[in-house]
Amino acid sequence: MPRRTQLPEVVRANILRQMEARGLVKADIAKRTGLSRSAMTGLIEANKVPELLTIQRIAECLGLEPYMLLMEQKPGETPKWQEQELLTLFRAVSDNDKAYVLGYLRGRMPP
Repeated sequence: MPRRTQLPEVVRANILRQMEARGLVKADIAKRTGLSRSAMTGLIEANKVPELLTIQRIAECLGLEPYMLLMEQKPGETPKWQEQELLTLFRAVSDNDKAYVLGYLRGRMPP
């Protein structure tokens, strides 16, 4: 977890990345979460430390879990939470389905 002084930048970067991926702007997030535009501007532009409830509302709006906005991510790196989610899903499928998925990922169909 990032140091407290880095938290606003980590949250800001994650929110902006997720907004861009979904084609959303600050006004969209403000409207969907019930936050004021000035609150969104403060969070994004002034780098203010968001309250946990604010993080939760924004995460829900983006279809994420709140912790996903708190985790530091380097550009081009797969977020750790996505890797963990894939591993959890993979463990839950049958051995036959695992073979199919692995074959697909390796570029060939399993026997």
